Amino acid sequence: MDKHTITAIKAERSSHDRVCVFINGDPVLRVRREVVVKAKLRVGQVLSSEELDALRAEEQLGFAKDLAIKYLAARPRSAYQLRVYLVRKGFSEAVIQQVFQFLSEYGYVDDKRYAEGFVRSRLQDRPRSERMLRFELQQKGIADEVIDEVLASACVDDQKTALALARARLAKMRDVDERVLTRRLGSFLARRGYRMGTIQEILRTIKNTSNLDND
Repeated sequence: MDKHTITAIKAERSSHDRVCVFINGDPVLRVRREVVVKAKLRVGQVLSSEELDALRAEEQLGFAKDLAIKYLAARPRSAYQLRVYLVRKGFSEAVIQQVFQFLSEYGYVDDKRYAEGFVRSRLQDRPRSERMLRFELQQKGIADEVIDEVLASACVDDQKTALALARARLAKMRDVDERVLTRRLGSFLARRGYRMGTIQEILRTIKNTSNLDND
């Protein structure tokens, strides 16, 4: 069995939280201080190859946890978004599963809470149709049953939001021909995911309650 003797443990100049562990005179391990403390590493200690591999795995898991927490702290993310991020960073499935287990224990990953916040923010700042909200949540990997529950609780009213959007858009459009204005409003609502039937009804309502000719 190979023997690996720790000959020095030195702090890294580039980071006060990391140290370099020298094995048989060579810099072999670069790990966080907490790994050294947890493993009770000391100069003169002899490690087996299996113990070295375990230390590397512990360091990689800790690094993955740190990256995940920073990623989630920047702004809310779904579990799918986090998984894609960790895969792109090159972590194995085993490490990713351990990260998710850790984060779930502390409530860092909660797709229902994420979806609720996402829908609330969208309806407040950038209203759109229920169909568009559903599509966006699906793109973020939210399960259909969670989407159904969240949208039902949000009581999304396509007629109400579409009419409010159309009126707000109309207020910014001056000296525009009625046909052009109608086309632009229709296209605007379509981009927000509203169905043709809803758009036509909103345009009729706008026409009946507003002076589209700007006479």
